[in-house]
Amino acid sequence: MKKVQFFLFATIVTIFIYSCGGEHDRGSKSTDNPDPGNVDSVGTGQTNNNNADNADAAFLSDAAYGGMKEVEAGNVAKQKGQSADVKNLASMMVNDHTAMNEKVKALAAKKNIQLPDSLRSEDKDMIRNNKKTGAEFDKEYANMMVQDHEDTIRKFENAANNANDPEIKALANEALPKLRHHLEMSKQTKEKVKG
Repeated sequence: MKKVQFFLFATIVTIFIYSCGGEHDRGSKSTDNPDPGNVDSVGTGQTNNNNADNADAAFLSDAAYGGMKEVEAGNVAKQKGQSADVKNLASMMVNDHTAMNEKVKALAAKKNIQLPDSLRSEDKDMIRNNKKTGAEFDKEYANMMVQDHEDTIRKFENAANNANDPEIKALANEALPKLRHHLEMSKQTKEKVKG
């Protein structure tokens, strides 16, 4: 009888220690990723933790999606923009974000992180079916570029400071000067077209 009690006691202690260790691990990860239920930000349900944790994978996914959005919006602005400043800003965005997207894709492939390959239909529609024209379109595009780049810079600064993967951290640091230049050019263009 004593052997059975000892065995049960040992089993309970082992389970308790294991479960406490598991809770501790989950708790420490939730600090890195405020949404622990989010295994990846593109909804594949696959865990993307080959060489990067979930927060790092989510950053790359966000960076890829934001870059695609900037390219799409820039292509539309090159066609619909009225002022030379807006057309020049749009060309810069298309060129620079296309190049940056290639770097993001290459790093994601190396880390086995799945990225979105197209824009969501609502974003595509919003960009392509913008009814504004002329000066109104120019104002809206310049304003959007300012807001987008302020948000993007915050995300890249966070990754540059907090990413666990050193290559993801390096990519964010490398991109920041160009993103800050984009923001400055967007602000200048916004001033020029505010009319």
